[in-house]
Amino acid sequence: MGTFAKDPRRIGSRLCITALLSMMLFVPTASAATYDMDADDNITGFDMVLKKREALANPDSSALIEYMMIDSHLMGYTAIGRDDDPPADWLLEPMGTVHTGKATYYDGGIESGNASLAPVPEGIYVTAINTTDYHSAMLAGAYLEVVAPSGNTVDVYVTDRSGQSVGDLDLNTAAFEQIASLSAGRINISWTIIPYPTQEGMHYMFSPDSSSSWFSLQIRYHVYPIYSLELLQSDGTYQTLHRRSDNYFTCTGAGQGPFTFRITDIYGQVVEETVPLCPGETYIGEGNFPG
Repeated sequence: MGTFAKDPRRIGSRLCITALLSMMLFVPTASAATYDMDADDNITGFDMVLKKREALANPDSSALIEYMMIDSHLMGYTAIGRDDDPPADWLLEPMGTVHTGKATYYDGGIESGNASLAPVPEGIYVTAINTTDYHSAMLAGAYLEVVAPSGNTVDVYVTDRSGQSVGDLDLNTAAFEQIASLSAGRINISWTIIPYPTQEGMHYMFSPDSSSSWFSLQIRYHVYPIYSLELLQSDGTYQTLHRRSDNYFTCTGAGQGPFTFRITDIYGQVVEETVPLCPGETYIGEGNFPG
């Protein structure tokens, strides 16, 4: 679990805590909408992360009460300390989760693909992932360890999506050959998200038409898949940027930069980085998620 910034204004007295607890008695049970912080109609661990951030940033607001009044039927917990991280089973996907499905093969994903990650670094095998697990580009750039029934394994980079069933992968032909004969056609597999092998910071690539009035930005070579990208505003709040299915984040009216971004991976780990506006170029940052 990543480290989350602590608000310097702490509730240090027992009197304040007692008052808050008393107020809870008059607060109705929170609805699911209270916790759907990213408005995607799903309650996930990341919604709890966002709710916690709201509570820490606004300790005098109802957010703190809401955070401590989590409906036991909704999340299974009724008391969460103000400085506690969400329990491990609130993560979007616990590290090491094993997925199962079928593997087929095709010749794409290296020079093209829905995730817009071409050209792929030399020596990296690639795959397309089913649309459900692609999850609107959230798993674009994910690195997976794929295991065949024979025990053969191959590590692959998600550069594309396919119309298969949940859990299925359409491996590039070269990747499929690492675990089975092409004559097999379709085999059972399991796969797990693993750290992308890099010693560098994340790469920030702006589209050539980016400007002070609008930009589109792709982040590459992140150790784990990115859940969200947020832009620091002049008032100290963060704006969540829209992510297109081609794996570009977009923003209107951000100005000339440089921009301070907060990048969160699917495990809740956070990197903050300041990046200059560089249309058509790639800026290599210093930060990356711990592997």
